[in-house]
Amino acid sequence: MLDSLKILLSAMTPIGELRFSIPLGIITLDMVWYKVLLLSIAGNIVPVPILLVTIDRINNVLQAHPNVLTKFLNWRADNIRKYYSSKWEKYGLVFLVILVAIPLPFTGAWTGSVAAWVFRIPKRKAIPLIVLGIIISGLIVTFITISGTNIGSLLK
Repeated sequence: MLDSLKILLSAMTPIGELRFSIPLGIITLDMVWYKVLLLSIAGNIVPVPILLVTIDRINNVLQAHPNVLTKFLNWRADNIRKYYSSKWEKYGLVFLVILVAIPLPFTGAWTGSVAAWVFRIPKRKAIPLIVLGIIISGLIVTFITISGTNIGSLLK
């Protein structure tokens, strides 16, 4: 039970997300891959609606009382606009799925939620697109993790 909670909570983190929770569960905690995948997906989904509903209010508070978090949110929003505007224009809503699905640093559900806010994607459209991206990312990370552990065991 405690290991399942570790997976859920680690999948909710803004930097680790599935890239951390899946290897943690499969390699470190020696859990069955499909349980880790389901827990990780569920945990990574939890912050999405919360972020999408509250990000405008969070931004308003941060802009009214500037601090280090204000600078970080402004920096992240500016980077998303700068680097992803052309992809948003070219691919539209599919862009959001791709942004979340690719398991690289500064991609994932948290970045997808900020991107949905930056590009003014309605919440009712953003949530299922981000969830689809989370599922794809979870499958990719699980495959890479299992493949890596299998290759590692062959080399021993």
